Order: sequence, then C-alpha cells, then structure tokens
Amino acid sequence: MTASTTVDDPLLSYEEFMEKLRRLTITAKSPDHSVTVNYGYTGTRVELGSRGTQGHTEESLAGQISAALEASQHGYQRAIALLIEQARGAKAPDEEPEAGSVGSRYRTSVGEITVETVSPRGLVKVGRRGATAIKLIIRPRTLALGTVSDEELMDEVNAAVRGGEQEYSRKFESAMVNSLGDEVR
Repeated sequence: MTASTTVDDPLLSYEEFMEKLRRLTITAKSPDHSVTVNYGYTGTRVELGSRGTQGHTEESLAGQISAALEASQHGYQRAIALLIEQARGAKAPDEEPEAGSVGSRYRTSVGEITVETVSPRGLVKVGRRGATAIKLIIRPRTLALGTVSDEELMDEVNAAVRGGEQEYSRKFESAMVNSLGDEVR
C-alpha cells in the first residue's frame, strides 16, 4: 500500500476495502526495541525480544509494552485513514465536524470509551481510553520474584490485551450506534 493516491487510482469496492483491511498488519517496536507488537484485523500479539525481561523492572517493561501498543494503534489508525482515502478517491476533510453533528457525537463517544482488564492470573492490568491511549501495568515484584517465565508473562500480557480489545469493541459498537441516534432509527 502506498501513502498517497492519485486521480488515476481506481476507487476501492467494499470487497477490496475489506480484503485490504483484513490483510493489514502493523508492527511496532518499543523505544528500546525490547518489545514488538503486531496489530491487525484479528487482534494484537505482544512479543519480547531475544533478551526477554532481562534488564527490566516491572515498571520499565510495562512502559515499553505500553509505548509499543500505542504506536501500533496510531499506525493502524493512520493506515485505515489511507485505505478510506483510497476507497473514496479523495482525502477526507481535515476540519473538525460541526458541534452536535453525527461526526462530532461519534468522536466524543469514542474518545470517552474507557476499558480496564486484568489477566487471568492477575499479573497484568491493561487500561485503555479512546482509540489509542493504552497503559499496561505489571504487578509489582512479578519479575523480581522470578516465579513467572517470560513466556508465561507474555501469555498474561496477551490475555489482558485481548480482553481489553474485546471490551473496547463492544463499547465502540455501542458508542457508534448511540452517536448516530435518529439517523439510523
């Protein structure tokens, strides 16, 4: 996919748009490159680099994971905007939607979505606000005690992230329907 479209580009059909969306995957690395996040249509996968948790505290690792998760979300949002532009054949307007309009109600509703999930063993908590703000917390002393392997910790991280995505999707659908109001009733 290219970052720009030209007048000669054919408009995408709904089927082509959905196929591109299903294939879209964003890979983001944490600032110190110790964490990789793959985010796509089917969900998110968080992976540790070859050094695992070595050199990290719970707080530093959680910060690296949070940064990579947020970067993947921002990248995915930008990629979707490009796909929409390609489908429309034109760039979406940059201006803010008029107050009280469907677009304004939608942005407000999505921005107010908050989700918090906890992993099955309670080692990881993920909080999310809006489309891209994500904060992950690893329970204190989880790494220091050494009772959890890197793989087990990543299973906990991925379970909490998946749970958050499912809850976010449910609230997102509700926000979308509520923001449309009478337009769909």
